[in-house]
Amino acid sequence: MERINSIIYCRRFEKDSETIAYSPAKVDEVANLIETTKTNNAIFLCLPVFVTSHYALYDLDSNVTYGSNSYIVNNKPANFCKFYIPIKDITLVQEADIDLDNH
Repeated sequence: MERINSIIYCRRFEKDSETIAYSPAKVDEVANLIETTKTNNAIFLCLPVFVTSHYALYDLDSNVTYGSNSYIVNNKPANFCKFYIPIKDITLVQEADIDLDNH
């Protein structure tokens, strides 16, 4: 069962639009990784994120059709892979509970 458990928002520069990464990792795990990475003075955070078959970041908004009481995921992510994100670029980590199989 594939499930999105956290949504990570990133932005390199203030005027840039936000990049959104969907992750199977739980928010607590992401928060602990961020804290550990900052403590170790590392620059990058390695997280699992959902990707398409071309290894581009998965875009949930363009792949979902909403109904009155449910939603349909038209195209599921192909897989997830480790993705390195600069710590300074992370603006928000949001908890999610999105089931990609049963909706």
